[in-house]
Amino acid sequence: MPRRLQLLAATLTWACSAAPSLAAQCERQSLGGKENWNAPRIGEPEWSVKRYVDLGDGKRTPVTYAKTNKANGTLRIKNLELRTYRAHQGKGFTYSPYALSVELSTKREPNVCTLVVSGEVVFLDDSNEKFAARPLKLVYDYDDTSGAFTRVETHAPIPVGDIELSPPR
Repeated sequence: MPRRLQLLAATLTWACSAAPSLAAQCERQSLGGKENWNAPRIGEPEWSVKRYVDLGDGKRTPVTYAKTNKANGTLRIKNLELRTYRAHQGKGFTYSPYALSVELSTKREPNVCTLVVSGEVVFLDDSNEKFAARPLKLVYDYDDTSGAFTRVETHAPIPVGDIELSPPR
């Protein structure tokens, strides 16, 4: 009987010590995509919608979606403002199918939230006809001590400044 109690105590000790590291992980969450831009208008000419996401360890932060009357939109989370919706065909490119995919998950390390922006940039000629398409991927790691995202990977066929409106800290 004492052996069973020792085994139970050892198991409980291990579970309690492992629980903080398990709780620290970010769960996979979709922040952007076409479905996120189908919200009702709140005001003219722009509308905005706010929702909350989990950064791990029970920390929640708001994500704000804002769309202009030209049908371009931004996603704001912490220190980032990213142009992730583009239905307006200007400047010679658009996104396909209008919104970049944005996912928050744990990828590199168990306790690091990673924000991945991906999709396709469609290049347009002078008559707004598609002539090429290229993949896009931006990866940001969240630093809990500074409370900010930092870009760690960039694969963009257009200037990053056309997507990332606020520079990362």
